[in-house]
Amino acid sequence: AGQYRGGLGQVIEIEPHRGMSSTFRRCSTGSTIRLRGGMAGGAGATGIVALDDGTRLDPKGRQHVPASRRLMLHLPGGGGFGAADLRDPQAVADDLSKGYVSE
Repeated sequence: AGQYRGGLGQVIEIEPHRGMSSTFRRCSTGSTIRLRGGMAGGAGATGIVALDDGTRLDPKGRQHVPASRRLMLHLPGGGGFGAADLRDPQAVADDLSKGYVSE
């Protein structure tokens, strides 16, 4: 199984103790609702909860992480502050090159 790689944003990786599985309960809307930015900012990215092999988990309810897998929490991103098309084009290009924003 290949390692799961998501999009931009913070990723938290959780691995059960070697040889053990884990179970947790989840109740989240951040993986289904794109949060809007302030002052006409765009819609942010949705979050992803998946196993390291790419298997996506349900946004709500009891979840199981098998002994050989890691849990990957890709936190949802915000939509930013203000309309992107009103920003200085060079500042947008700089932010893109640094991975601060997505296309």
